[in-house]
Amino acid sequence: MRSTRQSYAHHPSKSLPIDMSTEVIYACMNPDCDKIYTVHGHLLSHIRQAAACNRWFEHMKEIRAGKQRLQDATVVPGSIHDMTARHFSPDPDDDPFSEPDVEDPSDSTADNAASSDDGSEDNDDEDNEELEDAAREYLLRDWIHRQSEHDDLLVIDQPDIAIGQPGPGPTTLHARLGCMIGAHARTFDKEGDSDTGRPDDIVEQHPTGGVAIRLSTPLYERWEALFGLVTVPENERMDGSGKPELDSSLYHPFASKLDWDVAKWMVSEGIGHGSFNRLLEIKGVRERLGLSYQNTAGLHKCVDAIPRRAGQWYDKHILFPDRPNKVYILRHRDIIESIRSLWGDPELSKHIVYKPCKLFQKAAEDGTERGSRLYNKMWTGQWWWFVQDKLPKGHTLAPVIIATDKTQLTEFRGNKQAYPVYLTLRNIPGRLRRKPSQQACILVGYLPIKKAAKTGLSRRNYSGRQQRIFHAAMRHLLEPLIKAGKHGVEMTSGSGDVYLVHPVLAAYVADYPEQCLVTCSKSGTCPKCKCGANNLHDYTTQYPPRTQTDTAQTMQDAKSKTTSASAYFDMCMENDVNGNVTQPFWTDLPYTDIYLAQTPDVLHQLYQGVIRHLVEWCQILGTKKELDRRIRRLPPALGLRHFKNGISALSQVSGTERKNIGKILLGCIVDLLPIGAVTACRAILDFVYLAQYTTHDEVTLGYMEDALKLWDKHKDVFIHTDVRDDFDIPKFHALRHYVSSIRLFGATNNFNTEMFERLHIEFAKKGWRASNKRDEFPQMTQWVGRQENVLSFSRYIAWVHRELDESEDMSDASAPPLPSQAQSSTNAPPLPSQAQPNTNAQPLSQFSTAHGQHLSLSRHPARYNQSPRVISRLHHVPMFPTNLCAYLNGIEDDRKKQFPQAHTQHFYTLPFRGINVWYSFRFSHEGFDGTDEVAERDWVKASPLADGQFDTVVVLNDDDAEATSLIGTRIGRVRVIFKLPKFDGNTTNPTPFPHYWPQTPLAYIEWYTRPTMTETMGNTHNMASVQKSFLPDGQPQWSIIPVSNIRQSTMLIPNYKKTPVSVWDTEACILDTYRLPIMLHYTSIRYQLLVTLHSS
Repeated sequence: MRSTRQSYAHHPSKSLPIDMSTEVIYACMNPDCDKIYTVHGHLLSHIRQAAACNRWFEHMKEIRAGKQRLQDATVVPGSIHDMTARHFSPDPDDDPFSEPDVEDPSDSTADNAASSDDGSEDNDDEDNEELEDAAREYLLRDWIHRQSEHDDLLVIDQPDIAIGQPGPGPTTLHARLGCMIGAHARTFDKEGDSDTGRPDDIVEQHPTGGVAIRLSTPLYERWEALFGLVTVPENERMDGSGKPELDSSLYHPFASKLDWDVAKWMVSEGIGHGSFNRLLEIKGVRERLGLSYQNTAGLHKCVDAIPRRAGQWYDKHILFPDRPNKVYILRHRDIIESIRSLWGDPELSKHIVYKPCKLFQKAAEDGTERGSRLYNKMWTGQWWWFVQDKLPKGHTLAPVIIATDKTQLTEFRGNKQAYPVYLTLRNIPGRLRRKPSQQACILVGYLPIKKAAKTGLSRRNYSGRQQRIFHAAMRHLLEPLIKAGKHGVEMTSGSGDVYLVHPVLAAYVADYPEQCLVTCSKSGTCPKCKCGANNLHDYTTQYPPRTQTDTAQTMQDAKSKTTSASAYFDMCMENDVNGNVTQPFWTDLPYTDIYLAQTPDVLHQLYQGVIRHLVEWCQILGTKKELDRRIRRLPPALGLRHFKNGISALSQVSGTERKNIGKILLGCIVDLLPIGAVTACRAILDFVYLAQYTTHDEVTLGYMEDALKLWDKHKDVFIHTDVRDDFDIPKFHALRHYVSSIRLFGATNNFNTEMFERLHIEFAKKGWRASNKRDEFPQMTQWVGRQENVLSFSRYIAWVHRELDESEDMSDASAPPLPSQAQSSTNAPPLPSQAQPNTNAQPLSQFSTAHGQHLSLSRHPARYNQSPRVISRLHHVPMFPTNLCAYLNGIEDDRKKQFPQAHTQHFYTLPFRGINVWYSFRFSHEGFDGTDEVAERDWVKASPLADGQFDTVVVLNDDDAEATSLIGTRIGRVRVIFKLPKFDGNTTNPTPFPHYWPQTPLAYIEWYTRPTMTETMGNTHNMASVQKSFLPDGQPQWSIIPVSNIRQSTMLIPNYKKTPVSVWDTEACILDTYRLPIMLHYTSIRYQLLVTLHSS
């Protein structure tokens, strides 16, 4: 057997070739994989496509790199890298290749060596087999030893001192270690995995809920039978393929794939009917395309032949006895069929949750088996578990979410409105419910929007009739839930399992006026508790909750004790009950408490309510002109709106604009308002951001309660300064119920009204635009149905193709190989694309978890081979060439210390003419809870274009740095994002630069001083202060770091009190001013005020 080491040395990190007696084969390195290949490129494809082997490949690199870092670094006792700490349970078998020394082949054993089978006859010589296996193990160890020399290590500076304590979140030792940045990989890839939840949390599922009673036929298989899609038997296939005649059966009721694609395009893109008719009238278009329809009507007939998603639409006429000619029309679908369509959707079947659970941290600080209870998804709340206990054993609960909200259809003139009713299930994860394309929310009806005639009616009677119309319509719409909720109804899931389901109204998502309407509460009072309109300012008294029994008793007493509608109304209103309603729609709904069902509303209550009031008060105390002046001078930040004209001139401020104002408000009022007002504003902003956490435990819920107490302590400053007369504001009082709602139903992102407002465009506005604006609602329901049909049929077609491909693959796998496939050449050359490494290729995506952070850079740089001198001028870094040269010399010096015998260089000038430069990169935030369903994306920009934008960032400066605090971090400003070249292109024959040079993207950083905070600052605004950091020669302090060391972007706000007015009035970025003290502030929901709140 000839040696292969020399020929393999050109590709030390690609694969492991093993030279057997007759041919060269390439074996996968994963011990659990026995794949072998005769072509090197095939192995590379296997590693890229096989997730398990890809993960093993990258995991081994991390192990080797981590061990090398531990050998070179000083281990802090008790830190994440202290192997003697209590939080580790070391296993000597975790790394089977722990010894870096290369063994002699003659001393190796072949117990765990991978086997290879090249199709030749078995070798009877056992000695030769053992020798070959030993050689393979020798090559494997040698390859891993070589690979460790080429890994790009994560550069972490020496431990540093930073103020602050860990941010809000689970506080056990286990959770603290999980928050440490050094405990998780930070990788480059295109898209991060969408895994949710933490694998080490304790999950206790309900013992009796969610049991399938039998199997049935899934939806798509029923469609196959309906459309006549029959697979051709093998003995009847004329072409030898495993596919049926697709054009004749797969796309039925359409004639062919092209016939279906044209129909899909026409319906989805909203092509006008007349325009499409004129297209088909062009001679030859229909014939050449082979269309089965002659006009729009024929196309619609084919689309309408697709089974409806949730059944047909019905009209319900509502009228008053005294005015029988005035008809109010409710257009709706059967609500049970709507629930059944969501429950049986094959695209949602693998995501639906059938039973509640209790989620706990794995360990507690006091040594108990499990830690604090966690609340995130709806099925982790207390309500679902409580109701499930009331159901018969094996039955399944389907918590129903209803949302209603009026929306304006006309834009500039007219007063056309729609009143849609949306439905979704709590069994479906929130990340799917928030995507309209997933169809996880369904339109179940349009409530009557026609105004009652005012003739002969007082203002109160007119308003009362509108409210009674609402309750009558909702009672008819939800009536099927009464029987189904009590006794259950059989529903088939997308996978064919049949469950006995109890659909129960669990949450009603609405803004405050509708909450009062739904709960029959007097306007101005709390719709959840018995707090009167004049006591909403009282945060100390615990008012009893409203109950359906009490409300029904109040109405019954009013009916029995009064003889007129006016007296009934007055008696109900005296008890804070809406006297306009006599029969609420929710009276007979089983397992429903309509008052508990009123969930927190982040959009309307927090941003359009609380933040709106807060901004108005700040404008009065600090004057609009002064606040606008400060906002205009804020430095630009990517992802944050820059209000170049201030905020006082804004009209009809949207929720997004309110969010952006909330991000900058505190920093602009620090030295502008009285200390008590600043503290009160900070408390409210703390609460707003804490309320949006995606996971809570008792600690974070305690933070929310503390923020409310701090607000209650300082809120009177607005009364003493004559800004307010009182705080009897319902939306401020509603903050008291957030903590209890989170315990019952999970995090607030499960039922935010913003999620349903997005549906107005899809289910109301687009349908209105497609109608002829006369008698529009029948046309709108028809339009919605066709859109649903097209999307459902598209999913069905994709499913059929997957099924056919899988069956064909199974057939191919069971068939004997062709002669040409059974033979392989001993000297088969690689394919042209495999012969040379692709220097522009992106690295293989690394397996990641929700804890990790994913960074991505554009495939092509903004500037190729740009001169460092040009960079220094454009990016305003005069010393960039000199500092880059010093950085390279530092790498060489470190190499010399690590390997004294190695050859190193010393550069007096840069050894290359140019480097590739990027103007930005993107990354996902590292969540402190690990349960974010959708990663929040962040951008960092270092662009010289236009006036230039060079963002400030939080940089990991210590191995103990955490995801949510200032510990182990430092603030810097990114000036240049670049990569070092791999080859010297200045010569005729390009020579590679040293392999130990970093090949990952780098960032040139200018540093700020350590954050400082006085006791007064901590008790008031709780934001740290930093300044520009300079070297003894007056130049900015700098570093070149991997971009993976950047944790997040941040925003620095000027200290306006110490900033000369002359600096304010310039157009230059305020970050460029000399030695300007600035306040640290955060712009992300996950980070703003998260650090500053708990860093004192």
